[in-house]
Amino acid sequence: MSKFKAALITMFLGTSSAAMASPSVSFSANAQLSWGTSAAAPIVRDHRSNDYANAMPSTRMTWISLADSLQLSRGRDVLRPLAGNFTQIRLQAVTGNTWIGSVVIRFKDGTSQTVTFNEYLSRRSSFLQFDLQGRHRAGIDAIIINGQAMRRGSYQVFAMGSTVELPMPPVHQPPQPPTYQPPQPPVYQPPVYQPPVVQQAPVMLSSELSFANTQGYRLVYVAGNAGTFSTLRVQSHAGAMPLAKVQITFVNGQTQTFSNIDRTLMPGEKVDLRLDPRGEGHIATMYVFTNDTMTQLSSVITGSFDVTGL
Repeated sequence: MSKFKAALITMFLGTSSAAMASPSVSFSANAQLSWGTSAAAPIVRDHRSNDYANAMPSTRMTWISLADSLQLSRGRDVLRPLAGNFTQIRLQAVTGNTWIGSVVIRFKDGTSQTVTFNEYLSRRSSFLQFDLQGRHRAGIDAIIINGQAMRRGSYQVFAMGSTVELPMPPVHQPPQPPTYQPPQPPVYQPPVYQPPVVQQAPVMLSSELSFANTQGYRLVYVAGNAGTFSTLRVQSHAGAMPLAKVQITFVNGQTQTFSNIDRTLMPGEKVDLRLDPRGEGHIATMYVFTNDTMTQLSSVITGSFDVTGL
């Protein structure tokens, strides 16, 4: 081999070794990144109603307590509200009597408002209140109450302000099966005891009276213990008995006359006369007339009658 060929072979081998010792490397990246949910992952959905999802918080004005019971033990109480959009301040009695001289409102912008009362908080005058003035009512720095407690007096401070109410989520109630109601037996109602009505038995006031040998009437006296009556019965006992009228005098002085009866009662027939309640049912005497002639009647009259109180 000639030297020239050897030189060429040596140069070729050297170049190949260099290429193997210092390789040339290049990168080609084409990556794609995606976010999503795989088929095996659970899916969570919001089942709340659209009304609740779209509902906005609401505000309303109400009285807000700014402090617990105060007593003006040193002649002054100072309150520093943390926050709030207030429009009014109220001082309300809790116990005893409290003399309120004045109330000073200091705002955060350096302005102030002073309200002079010189009045008592008590049971008769239970609260004092006033409106907040100015454009900086939301920026209250301090509330200063000047006064004096009398007879263990105490009071409380309130402010009229707005509160935020969040909508409540609907409560899902699964359907409930109907509750079994066993049939109810009828309620037994015992009969109400009704005492028997006791009616007074008829009382015979006079019997077998006749107009024979009279001037057309008969006078009947009734015993004081005979009883109380509502009806007087005149009944024929025997024969034909003409009846013209009946005149009654009661124990209390009341009188009652039944005129123009003008009936002839045959045996067993009767006339019932309803007594005036003003007489209270107690009969003293009665006259039974067969006519109004007041003349002596024959002794051969056979008719007779009975008088009964009912």
